[in-house]
Amino acid sequence: MNALLAFLLSVGVSLLSFTLIMVWYSVPRLSKQPRLQALLPLVLLHTFRSAGLVVLLPQVMGGAVPPVFAVPAAYGDLLTAGLAGLSAFMLRLRPNFSLPFVWLFNLVGSIDLLYALVKGAVIGLPFFHLGVYWYIPTLYVPLLLVSHVIIFWFLLRAAPSTQAERGSERSFREQGGDQMSVRGDVVNELKG
Repeated sequence: MNALLAFLLSVGVSLLSFTLIMVWYSVPRLSKQPRLQALLPLVLLHTFRSAGLVVLLPQVMGGAVPPVFAVPAAYGDLLTAGLAGLSAFMLRLRPNFSLPFVWLFNLVGSIDLLYALVKGAVIGLPFFHLGVYWYIPTLYVPLLLVSHVIIFWFLLRAAPSTQAERGSERSFREQGGDQMSVRGDVVNELKG
């Protein structure tokens, strides 16, 4: 099989698979959470991008990749991993100030991936001896691309109104519901 065809097939299948996983499973569950809480696991995926530094190591790659691709790709991934880590800590520790950090991380990370994709196509990346690096662009990059899109979606969608959230909580209590009575009802149903 042609290296380019194998590469494109691997990327395409991974991109489709991760899109379906996110759309069918992750997004519906994360959408039920407050925006900042939903963003955290998506941001944490990007803290592993320091793995992109491997492109600078010819002994791991099995040969040298042109520096015009390797240097920006490696250090762009390292910068993005650092910004993802900072964003994750801000989401947990300083939620009121976290959105600008998440925007910065997501913009830098998206630009880094798009630049690497274009530059990789220009230099003919699939025809180089990639060694273990093969799995980064064919498996991990599609996951990162899909998660960047989902992060932009969470950042751009309207935040649920706190008034509406309070209203639904008050309505639940007015109907005689609280956590303890609900738990008691479930236990009684299981026993009976």
